[in-house]
Amino acid sequence: MQNKNCNVGKRRSENLPKDKIRVVFKDVDKPYEVKEISSDYKTFQQHVKGVFQILPLSMEDNIDIIYNDCYLLNGMRANLILPEQDNILGGPLIFAGYEPNEGDNISLTDEQIEIVKKFIHAHEVYNMSIIEAYYTLQEIQATKSETEAEWWTQ
Repeated sequence: MQNKNCNVGKRRSENLPKDKIRVVFKDVDKPYEVKEISSDYKTFQQHVKGVFQILPLSMEDNIDIIYNDCYLLNGMRANLILPEQDNILGGPLIFAGYEPNEGDNISLTDEQIEIVKKFIHAHEVYNMSIIEAYYTLQEIQATKSETEAEWWTQ
């Protein structure tokens, strides 16, 4: 996992204050919301309720997921199941743009927000503990493996 800075990027919406970026925020068991936040370490920590980690959602679309690095230890509930990465993310999440040349998190474009919305709709879970999400992920993986095995035997 590459370490990324949390500085304000260069690509911003012209209507935002200088120190703000536009992100998608997804809290556990709640719908996502597009909001403006400061792009600094403390603000990210406040939103995800602790120390955070950054996971690329899409390298080609330059979108990051910022999540609580200790969601398992903190007993946070599941938010997204990511079968493509064999992963579960718990706790509140921030989706932000990523500027690869500078390594900064920046405002999402309208197109990136649409990508994030579709991603959330495909992966979100409600009222699910991490353990329940883990078993759901295992079921998804087993179904995927069975489908692939059937395809190869045809």
